[in-house]
Amino acid sequence: MIILLVTVAGIYYLAGDFFGGEPVRVKSGHLIDIEPREVSRGIYLRGDSIRIEFERSGSGWVVTEPVRTSGAINILDDMIENISSSIITEVIENPADLSEFGLDNPFCLIILYSEKRSSPDTIRVGSRAPTSSLRYSSVGSSREVYLSNEIISTTAEKTLFHFRNKKFININPDFMERLEFISDSRQFALERTDMGWNLEGTGITAREKYINGYIGTLDRMLVYRFIPASEENYQRYGLVSPRYFINLDSYQNNINFIFGKRMADMIYASRGDLEQIFLVRTDFLSIFSERYEFIFDLAAARFDSDELRVLAVSSQSIDLRLAYRGGNWSMAGGGAASDSLAAGLLESISSLEFTGLPSPAGTAPGRNADLAITMKDEKGELIEKVLLFTVGPGRVECWSSGSRSAGAVPESQFRDILTAAGRF
Repeated sequence: MIILLVTVAGIYYLAGDFFGGEPVRVKSGHLIDIEPREVSRGIYLRGDSIRIEFERSGSGWVVTEPVRTSGAINILDDMIENISSSIITEVIENPADLSEFGLDNPFCLIILYSEKRSSPDTIRVGSRAPTSSLRYSSVGSSREVYLSNEIISTTAEKTLFHFRNKKFININPDFMERLEFISDSRQFALERTDMGWNLEGTGITAREKYINGYIGTLDRMLVYRFIPASEENYQRYGLVSPRYFINLDSYQNNINFIFGKRMADMIYASRGDLEQIFLVRTDFLSIFSERYEFIFDLAAARFDSDELRVLAVSSQSIDLRLAYRGGNWSMAGGGAASDSLAAGLLESISSLEFTGLPSPAGTAPGRNADLAITMKDEKGELIEKVLLFTVGPGRVECWSSGSRSAGAVPESQFRDILTAAGRF
């Protein structure tokens, strides 16, 4: 009796009225027999209005129609992977009416080309199955209709927005060499050195945690809308008179970015190398308003106290020479010097900071300093030289060899150094 029931059930399944009364069977195997890496180009057609062509470019993709632009690797790779790995779960053999499955006028058509095949593989994707997100499909000239777990709405429902690369910057962060930021209120540039990122032309270092986080923000910037680059749109979105500029130089290429009007937490943007307007998030704008001390280490005096053996401080009223020998400080002419006073002086010198971004200045100013600080190592070689100039009431300018720059410092710190040196 059990064998009879199983046999009857099998006959009913194979010859029953599933899917419009057509014979149904289960078939193991793939929709097409192709390796994803073999696909060299493809065409995606949807309805009468969407035709997208794409082709491989190195390890990535390029969309060639309707516009030429970088392709979204994850979208294209995933779509091809889904098609190539799709396992057929059910087959409707030779249905009388393809319209029942949406295959007389397919929802979309996917054509994949391979250099190893003389003709392309064509996958027609039809309507959804009644009780799932799966879509009916057929391949090539076959009239068989298939269901596969991989051919679902997310595989088929694509537009140009999905296929194009939505990364706004699209440059490997490791290849970035220079970043320049310009707005109405500030302008500065960062350059990559062997020791990390510096304020361009100086020894002022960018804070590693901050700059790495900011570059990560740039690298993750996505485009939320693509807008035609017409003169009218440039005017409409504030790109004729941009508010912000970012210039990025890398081993790959150099790109200029401009940014116009805001829209809530979005801003309209354009790249110098593409005729396109983009809508991106405003996360990157933080660097245009961030306090400089959060971005840079603004220390004016840059020295390693472990290397320091000779310290000289001079002004109109001070001529101090200290030497470090045998673990103690002494006066240059002989006699012990208070280690605590020396430590206090070094602390006041190391605390000296620029109040804003200094300007590059490789050589010392050609005028007498109001306060000069010189530091040397045990070989008598210069470690650091700091010159301070009073340029007006409450205004002190500083130049230092370590920072290779010149800029304003707080008058209070200038006075602290004078006081500490005067205690000897």
